[in-house]
Amino acid sequence: MSSLQQIIKPLEGFQYSVNIAYDIYDDKKIKSYIPSSSSLQIIEELLHSTESKSTDRARILTGSYGKGKSHLILYTLALLAGRDASLFSMAVKKAQEINPNLAQNIEAYLKSNKKLLPVIVNANSMDIKSTLLQSLSLALGQAGLDDIMPTTFFDVAVDKINIWKKDFQETYHLFERKVGETGATFIRQLKDYNQSYYDLFIKVYPSLTSGSEFNPLAGADVISVYESVIEAIKSKGYNGIFVVYDEFGKFLEGSVEKYSAMDIKIIQDFAEKCNRSGANQLHIMLISHKGIDNYIGRLSKIKVDAWKAVSKRFKAITIENSEAELFDIVFTVLARDERLYHNFRIDHSKEFDWLWELVQKDHAFSGVIQYGNLAEKCYPLHPYTLLILPKVSELVAQNERTIFTFLSSTERYTVPYFLRMENSDFPLIEPDYIYDYFESLFKGEPYGSNIKKQWQIATSALSKLREQDNPLAEKIVKTITLIYCISDFEVLPPSWDIICDIYATHYTWAEIESAKQVLKNCHLLIE
Repeated sequence: MSSLQQIIKPLEGFQYSVNIAYDIYDDKKIKSYIPSSSSLQIIEELLHSTESKSTDRARILTGSYGKGKSHLILYTLALLAGRDASLFSMAVKKAQEINPNLAQNIEAYLKSNKKLLPVIVNANSMDIKSTLLQSLSLALGQAGLDDIMPTTFFDVAVDKINIWKKDFQETYHLFERKVGETGATFIRQLKDYNQSYYDLFIKVYPSLTSGSEFNPLAGADVISVYESVIEAIKSKGYNGIFVVYDEFGKFLEGSVEKYSAMDIKIIQDFAEKCNRSGANQLHIMLISHKGIDNYIGRLSKIKVDAWKAVSKRFKAITIENSEAELFDIVFTVLARDERLYHNFRIDHSKEFDWLWELVQKDHAFSGVIQYGNLAEKCYPLHPYTLLILPKVSELVAQNERTIFTFLSSTERYTVPYFLRMENSDFPLIEPDYIYDYFESLFKGEPYGSNIKKQWQIATSALSKLREQDNPLAEKIVKTITLIYCISDFEVLPPSWDIICDIYATHYTWAEIESAKQVLKNCHLLIE
């Protein structure tokens, strides 16, 4: 008989959180993305913004942890950069099912040879201007465009020579001797964008300034630099630039008070430039867990007004995967050998029929019945585990712990770990396993929060049960804790009937009743 590890093989690529800056050229990460219908809508909108007449190119994408914001944008950036069409087969296939026009648009874009240069901005200690300029410089290097030098760089070099000539005559004459040219001749070559003269200027600059390196970005105007780069990369086949400011929420959390009016204006002017960029495309996407207005409540009225003016320049879009979409993603990630799984289903038809009956009788699953036999599609997850997983992830997920890491990471209390360790006849991941996986996040929740309170109650209850030697009683405590953490009693009430439904597959009624009595005797269960 085949082992469960041979039958079910979760798709790789979800083990680690996506870092757009690091993964931008990682084909494996790009290809592993599973688009939902809501993410396809965002892709469609961004494709439309690449049309030359678009005046809608500044956006802020919001959504809580675990929604897949970074992975979506990584995927979309790769698409807009004109990467290999095979990387986007999943999106085309999904779009053909729900939005055939989008499928055609994706294929048409990839065949058009259009491409945008991705520039990834991450929050750091520098001011906005330096961050935007350094990110552009890094992006050019990553794309193999080191030879692209904004005309502004040449202008800054010319300005520097003129300053020496006017205010530092000795430095100016030393410069002429080192380059073997008159200053006027050298300036003419720089104005003609002669790269060899610019390289020579950079080479001699340290010997004229006590060893400092020439930094043309220091005095450059951000928008002018981006405009000149867009013009320069056209000869390399690019149609423009797409800037993504990842973790913009972290920037606001740590710096919203300290940044000056000039910094705020740079963001506002940059957004306006994007929306008016026409054929020389410039786009910007801010990624945040919340909208800008959620970060500025404690600022002075002047700064609040300034940030609100910025907010108006960005179109807000939110990634909100429905429960059905999340289930669909889970089904896709839990890839399996169809032949082996077919035989497994036949061998365990009685267990699968029991689980399917549970799904059909509980209205909590009514929104996903159209997906077919949920019990078979989500196995080895118990249907109630599938129901609970996205709700708990929504509450506490962080980059290192999400639905996807649970499904495919190899660490403890994940699906691959379960497949590796379990050798029973019909292994089933019940809801208490979710508790074990997310417990470290429950523990780290703020004091006074409902989740922290429920974790504290569960921890106390579990300590009382250790002497009882009843593993099922412990499982029930963990499951009830999850139900109270979710606190959506209309959908998932803390009823004993649901507890029985969850554990009746592996335990007899007598064993369940025995666990119930243990909980009552320990004063942990009140009906």
